[in-house]
Amino acid sequence: MIPDLGKRYVLPLVLDHYTSQMLISHGDFNAQLYRFKLVNSLNCSCSLGGAETVAHVLLWCKRTQPYRQKLIRTLHEVGESWPPPNDAFMNSRKAYEGLRKFAESSLKQRDDRLTDNKVKDQYRTKQVRTLPHLAKGNWPRLGMTRVSTHGVSGTSDGSRSSAS
Repeated sequence: MIPDLGKRYVLPLVLDHYTSQMLISHGDFNAQLYRFKLVNSLNCSCSLGGAETVAHVLLWCKRTQPYRQKLIRTLHEVGESWPPPNDAFMNSRKAYEGLRKFAESSLKQRDDRLTDNKVKDQYRTKQVRTLPHLAKGNWPRLGMTRVSTHGVSGTSDGSRSSAS
């Protein structure tokens, strides 16, 4: 959905958790979660079935139909067609805001779509189990330089030097 990263980089648009998932096609979609064995099926729970991907949620999913209708109206108001071309959401602030609202509305329903309590528990347990060292504050030491706004630079191993 972002064919030109340079164009996105200069646009003053708010990028939140939900919109990021839609734009990069990674996140809380059954097709993605299934790849990591976090859910039992890659299919959407809507009556259409099929793999729950960004394209499915954005273009066809019955569950997101009311949110999609609002998005379609917004795109038509700014002169974009449906289905939208790849750069449609980057052409105007209003189109991007329409996508942002669609993403938030449709992806906040994630917990409602996980109806099997066993699957919910497994999903939550795997989330915690996969990053336990990070939860305890044991961040990896990569030796990458960090720059401070206070005139001091340092590395992730804790050594510091004054910036000139």
